[in-house]
Formats: sequence, C-alpha cells, structure tokens
Amino acid sequence: MYFTVSIERARPGGLLWWRRWCAPFHLVDGYVWGDAEVTSTFDPSGRYGPEYRVSYQARGGDLEQLLDEADRSVFTWLDEEWQLEWLGDDEMARFREERREELDG
Repeated sequence: MYFTVSIERARPGGLLWWRRWCAPFHLVDGYVWGDAEVTSTFDPSGRYGPEYRVSYQARGGDLEQLLDEADRSVFTWLDEEWQLEWLGDDEMARFREERREELDG
C-alpha cells in the first residue's frame, strides 16, 4: 500500500466569480496492490491478474481511523485487519521509482 496526503477544498456551489468553497480538509489517496483474490472485489472492469492496484480514499472520520490504525501498524481492508510492515527510506525510494508512472498517473 502507498498513501499520499493532500489538502483539498470542495466547491459546493457557484460559478465564475461567485464560487463558494468549503473549509479545507486533508484527503488521503491510497493505492493497494495485491493479488487478484484480494483486490478483484474492488475492480470494476472485472480484470484479473497476478497483481492489481485499487484506489482508496479517506477523510474526516475515516482518516482518523486510518491514522490510528497506522500508529498500530494495521490497516482494515475487506473487513479484516492487515498487519503493516513499514519500508525503510531506501526501499521506499526504490518502490516509488519502480511505480512512478502508476503513482503519478
């Protein structure tokens, strides 16, 4: 899994110069890689393969739960708690480089 954090603002209404904006909020965009048995439930195209990526978003209460779980090195996925193993700096840099197109796309 790989998560990025951004600060977002939603526009609930208005056009051009009279737009209204909500208060900013933190949004976590995550990507979960796994085999087809784990991720195919979330794949709308029905594709199967040895590895597949699905997107995950969290904000508000879901973000708080995600952060609390991350502190305990767990992630709830498909109603199960998955144990996380954090990558070191070198491993993370290598991971980002190998998957740059997927992460930036």
